[in-house]
Amino acid sequence: MHDFKKSLKQSKIDATAWWWEPVYLQGFPDLKRMEYEHDLEEQLRGIDRKIWLHSGELLTFDEKVRKDDYGDFLLEIWSDVERKVKGWSRKDLACHYIAYVVKPSRLCFFIPFPPLRQALEANRPEWKEKGNAGCEGFDKKDSPNKGYVTRNLAVPRKVLMDAVPGVKVCTWTRRPRTTMWGAVQ
Repeated sequence: MHDFKKSLKQSKIDATAWWWEPVYLQGFPDLKRMEYEHDLEEQLRGIDRKIWLHSGELLTFDEKVRKDDYGDFLLEIWSDVERKVKGWSRKDLACHYIAYVVKPSRLCFFIPFPPLRQALEANRPEWKEKGNAGCEGFDKKDSPNKGYVTRNLAVPRKVLMDAVPGVKVCTWTRRPRTTMWGAVQ
């Protein structure tokens, strides 16, 4: 049974992890400042973090963290299957990118969100069929929660990266002694 409150608590811990800075700096070398979004309304709109570039541009990110590496991207198709509430991958989120971290592999994929949605909608019938059959690295994953079921589609990394232009892959190695914003806790 998936526990949303437990996941939310873990996401708040992950949001303060030291490795965000090195991956954001790799992905966006023009980074001037970054800020975690604490406002729940903004988070519901798909904005977990904001970064400002030296050029003055503001970019927004919805952060997803996987604790295991399955070689895929897990896209939430239905937040609530029975009530037909769309999952994050199908919503009109306000973010520019999904920052998709795979912790054990120390990988972060910056996936442009509008092209991700377009690719999902264009390929959904085929990907859904493969997910239902559990073939070619696709899989349908239902997560029971208290009172509802969330449906996810596992899409192989190569397939999604071929379908979505502009994905940036970043990594981190070891914990720095300091960051551009001061000492690491």
